[in-house]
Amino acid sequence: MVWLAMAVNGMLNHEIWRDEMRALSIAIEAEGYSDLPSALKNEGHPLLWYVLLKCAYDLFHTTAVLPVLSFLFAAGIVFMLLFRTNLPFVICIPIIFGSWCLYEYGINCRNYGIAAFFFLLFADSYARRPSAYLRHFIFLALAAQANVYATIMSMFACAWIMINAPGKERISRKAVSGFLLFALSCLAVAYVTYPDNDSLVLDKQLQRMENIGEIWNVGYGFGDLFYTWFDYSYGFITAMIILSLMVFIPRPVTLILVYMAAVVMAFFSLCLRFNYIQHQGMWIYFYIAMLCIHYKDILAYTRSRRLGRYPVYIGLAAFVCIMGSGLFRARQSYGFDLLNPLSDSKGAGAWFNKHAKTGDVIISEPDYIMEPVMYYRYMKFYLPRENRFNSYVHFTKANDSFLSLKKLVHITDSFLNSGRQTFLVIKEQLDPGDSVFRYTYGKEFRIDSAALTDLNKRYLIADSFRTSSFTDEQYYIYRRK
Repeated sequence: MVWLAMAVNGMLNHEIWRDEMRALSIAIEAEGYSDLPSALKNEGHPLLWYVLLKCAYDLFHTTAVLPVLSFLFAAGIVFMLLFRTNLPFVICIPIIFGSWCLYEYGINCRNYGIAAFFFLLFADSYARRPSAYLRHFIFLALAAQANVYATIMSMFACAWIMINAPGKERISRKAVSGFLLFALSCLAVAYVTYPDNDSLVLDKQLQRMENIGEIWNVGYGFGDLFYTWFDYSYGFITAMIILSLMVFIPRPVTLILVYMAAVVMAFFSLCLRFNYIQHQGMWIYFYIAMLCIHYKDILAYTRSRRLGRYPVYIGLAAFVCIMGSGLFRARQSYGFDLLNPLSDSKGAGAWFNKHAKTGDVIISEPDYIMEPVMYYRYMKFYLPRENRFNSYVHFTKANDSFLSLKKLVHITDSFLNSGRQTFLVIKEQLDPGDSVFRYTYGKEFRIDSAALTDLNKRYLIADSFRTSSFTDEQYYIYRRK
């Protein structure tokens, strides 16, 4: 009940930001479920979250389905940990109230909690009936459809199943059918998520192989794993992860596979794209799933007279330390979210609910700052860098890298001259003089004095929303004098 109260309170006070609302906008704008794969090209995410969002929106016709779905999966994680695993209370509590379950996968509305939930379903399924291969692979196939990191963790879980299956069971009809189903799921993930040359999402500066020799120092894949009052190096993170792996000493195959999964996380962060806290949680929940499966064996091993029981105790202690650090991070994130607006989208959305009518035009620069406003006032806005109306931006070369204030004012004038009420939304406070603003994905917005004088002469700031210090989702709303 305590977790439920905290999660609901956090959800009600959480400002939706663009990473969250973007997924729902894509789901809403897709004409049908068959259009989702093409809509997700260069998004970097598989289908499942978008299918669920589209289904929920089609049923209830409200953007509130976004936080509700996220909350339901987080509640499912809590239920699995408390009632379907044999983990002791002292381990479950820091997991449940830690940064992932409570905040990152519960209050934040994204697709990572789905994978964590299905990992725990897989663990419960295997612990209760190891020979139910088809069911195991179905859960892993669904987890793989949540996000790319979950896909990779699911592959390691799949390998673990096949290695541990007895010879005859490994080639049984259910095992082969399940494996083929999982393989098809992974192929679908690759088809939907593999970026083309137009993508602006992958950091070109990180896509280099000279760092590949460092991947064995797995701490590089978990830069946000610890929330502490002291400074620490990646070597410290690596040491804690390796210590936590000693819990699997009774099951060496599991130890090796979980370590190799951490190596892949380091490879991603060093060579492809930095792993954020929500990404790192996918390895954590893969670890938790393996811990749930083996906990009886681990407990029996610690009660034996073997010397190896002492490293197992150390491994459990290291894992509890990692989860305990997550408690402090959750406290910080939860408190910050309650006391400080993470985005000004809520205020801007309320303003447009009051002042914008159907048929009015909203033009935004940078265009992506309007994405979260759609949660509070869903209406397509005009994207000047793409010359079209939509509720989300394409992070591809279709979105022009350069825009000037002169062109932006010209576009606004053209809609006004056609008789449509038009609002111009700009993130920056425009000071006198020439200037250039640079945004993510290489975008530039150029201001010249003549265009600024023209803007101030004919337009006024109707309102502004600029209290957020966490994101760049701040709003100056202009309208014609």
